[in-house]
Amino acid sequence: MSRSAKRRKFVDYLLERGLVTETTLGFLPPKSLELLDEKFAEILPEYGILAEEDAYRELATFLGVPFVDLLNTNIDPSVAGLIPSEFAREHAVFPFLRVGNEVSVAFAEIDPTVMDDVERFVNGQMLFHLAPRSQILKAVELQQFTSDIEGSFAAVGTVGAVGDGENTAIIELANAILLEGLKMRASDIHIEPQEHFTRVRCRIDGLLREVHRLPVQIQRPLISRLKVMAKMDIAETRRPQDSRLRVTLGSFLYKFRVSTAPSLHGEKVVLRILGETGPPPTIDRMYFSQSIEDGVRDLITLPNGIILVTGPTGSGKTTTCYALLKTLAVMERNVVTIENPIEYEIPIATQIQVEHGIGLTFANVLRSVLRQDPDIILLGEIRDVETARTAAEAALTGHLVLSTLHTNNAIQAMVRLVELGVEPFMVSPTLAGVVAQRLVRRICQQCRVEYSAPAQILRGLNFDVTREEVTLYRGRGCNQCAGTGFRGRIPVHELVRVDARMRDLIIHEAPVSEIERAARATGYRSMRVDGLKKALAGLTTPEEVIRVTPC
Repeated sequence: MSRSAKRRKFVDYLLERGLVTETTLGFLPPKSLELLDEKFAEILPEYGILAEEDAYRELATFLGVPFVDLLNTNIDPSVAGLIPSEFAREHAVFPFLRVGNEVSVAFAEIDPTVMDDVERFVNGQMLFHLAPRSQILKAVELQQFTSDIEGSFAAVGTVGAVGDGENTAIIELANAILLEGLKMRASDIHIEPQEHFTRVRCRIDGLLREVHRLPVQIQRPLISRLKVMAKMDIAETRRPQDSRLRVTLGSFLYKFRVSTAPSLHGEKVVLRILGETGPPPTIDRMYFSQSIEDGVRDLITLPNGIILVTGPTGSGKTTTCYALLKTLAVMERNVVTIENPIEYEIPIATQIQVEHGIGLTFANVLRSVLRQDPDIILLGEIRDVETARTAAEAALTGHLVLSTLHTNNAIQAMVRLVELGVEPFMVSPTLAGVVAQRLVRRICQQCRVEYSAPAQILRGLNFDVTREEVTLYRGRGCNQCAGTGFRGRIPVHELVRVDARMRDLIIHEAPVSEIERAARATGYRSMRVDGLKKALAGLTTPEEVIRVTPC
C-alpha cells in the first residue's frame, strides 16, 4: 500500500471513528491532508482536534503497529543509551527495553533508512513501536541527564556542613533529585531531615518509597538551594512557606509546587510534580464502568445544575471534571473555568486562575463570571459557604456547574453542602449528581498472572458472585514495575443521580443513611463494588481495592 493511499485512509479512519469531522478538518491548513500519516497525526494536537497521545494511538491502530506510552514505561538503562543522543533527537527514536536479543525502539515516524541505522546501533533484533514525538524527545533529554545523577549523589560527600545552597555539588544534587523523581513517575518528592541523615522519599503510584539516605551535613544547603530555586525566603525557617518552581532540563520545562514546614530536625520540603499543561483526557479514557459512563453522559446533557466530583486530595477529581468538560466545550457554548492552578488547556474555553493574594477568590471570580454570559462553568473546588452558595445560585439561574468537593463518598456530598452552610432549599433543586472516586494501583501488565480463588473472598465484601471459584490477577514483579507488581493507577468510581425522593430528603435534612437507601433504590453501588469489578477484569487486586476504598 502506498503512503498516499494510507494517508487518505487514515483521514477516513478518523472520520469513521467520529474522532474528527469534516467541519474540524476544515480548520486545518489546506495542504495538511497531503502530509505523511505521522505528520498528519502531529498537527492534530496543534489545532486542538486530538490530544497528541490519542492521535498516535489511533495512528498505531490504523497502521497495525504497537504503541508505547514512554511517560508510563520504565526505561531499561542498559539500552537507553545505545543510540547517540544527537541521532535520537534528530530522528525521534528511543530504545527502551531489551528482552533477550530483542530491543524495543520507539519511533515517531516510519522511515526505513532510519530503521536500518537504528538496527545497527542496537546490535540485535529491533522491535518497532510508535510513540508521540514529544514523548520521545523528552525521553532523550532525560536520558542525557541520567549519567549526571550518580555523579551528583557521589559528590555529596564533598559538601561541607555549612553552605548557602549555591555550592556546585549541591546545585547538581538538587537537580538530580528532581530528575530522579521525574524518571520514577513520582507525584511527590519528600526531603525529610532526620537526626543522623536526610531521607529522600518519592510517592509512586500512591505509596511513598525511600530512594536515598543522604549525609546529614547536606541538609541545610540542599534545602536552601531548593528554596532559592522556588524564590522562597531562605532566612525564614520557623514558618511554613509555599511556592512554585519551574525547572528547565534540556529543552523541556517541568513545574513543581514546593512546600516547606519546620520539623524536629530541620525544615522538611515536599515537591509536588505538577502535570503538564496540555489537552485533557476524554470520558472514554477514564475507566468508567459502562453503567457509570452512561449515567455521567446523561448528567452532562442537563441544561443546568451542579455536578460534583468528590474524593480525597490527589484522587484525580480535577482530571475527571476536565474529561466531562471536554465533551461539553464546543463552539456553540461559552465555557468558563475558574481554577487554582490551571491544569489543562481548553482552547475553546475562557480559563481564569485564582489569586487569593489579590482577592481573586473562587467566589469573587464566580460572581464576575456570571455577568459574562456563561453556559458552563468549571469551578476548581468548593471549600467554603460563600463559594458553595454562589455555585448554587449559578445553577438556579440556568447554568451548568462542574466542581470538586472533599468527601469520602458520593452520598456524603449531599449533606456536605448543607454542613458548609448552604440552605437545603438551595441544595435540593440544584444538585444534579455526584461522582466519587479513588485511585487504586494497577497490576503491571508486563508481569500479570492469573490465579483461582474461592468466591467467598468477594462475598465477604458484599460482592455478589454466583460461582464457587473466581479468576483473579496479580503481578509477579519485574523490571517494569520495580518488583512491586503494580504500575500506574486507575480510578474506581461511584455515581449518584439525584432524583425527586432524594431531593425531598435533602430539603428535610434527612440523615445520610436514609439518603443512601434512596440512592440504592435508583441503582447506586459503592466504589468498592466498582473496584472489585475491575479486580475481576484483571486491572487491580481485591487487596488494593480494600486498602483504598471506604467500607
